[in-house]
Amino acid sequence: LGSPRLGELALRAAIRLEPNNHLSWYNLGLVMESLESESETAANCFATAQAMEACSPILPFSTIPLAFE
Repeated sequence: LGSPRLGELALRAAIRLEPNNHLSWYNLGLVMESLESESETAANCFATAQAMEACSPILPFSTIPLAFE
C-alpha cells in the first residue's frame, strides 16, 4: 500500500503471534530492505527466516491424518 512503516508494524505483530513463521520474517526483511537505513535489520530478518524455514514442516501438522488410533 506504499507505507513500509505500516507493513513493518503489521509484520512485527504477526511475528509476536507466531514467531516461528518464516514467511513473516522474510516479508519483514523485504520491508526493512525497502527502508534504505535498515539494511542490517533486513539481513537479520532474512537470516532468521532462513533458519526458521530449515526446521519448519513442509505441510502443517494439522493436515496429516491421524495414523495411530
